[in-house]
Amino acid sequence: MLKRLFTEEINDRYARENFRRLNDFASEEALLKPGFKFFDIDIAEAGYPATITFLHRLGYQPKDVILTSSIGAGSATFNYSDFTSETISITATGDVKLRFFLGTYSEGNIR
Repeated sequence: MLKRLFTEEINDRYARENFRRLNDFASEEALLKPGFKFFDIDIAEAGYPATITFLHRLGYQPKDVILTSSIGAGSATFNYSDFTSETISITATGDVKLRFFLGTYSEGNIR
């Protein structure tokens, strides 16, 4: 979670304005908002297709996945309808390493 900077204590007006703009940018940028968490997991099962349940510890039911990397012979499908406040469900067709952000995007950051 990003903390707001104490811009009022900055004496130089130009520096104060620049930090105010940084605060505004951070509060508007979706991936900088609290709520998204990064994961790096390996799926290697004995038989495919395989559906795994992964504990995310977000404390709420996520609605969005931003997949940043999928490496390996298999592919993966996120089973959104099976997401809960504790776990997510992923079906893999083979060995695969996944890197992704998990959370819920909203303009006002309201889950």
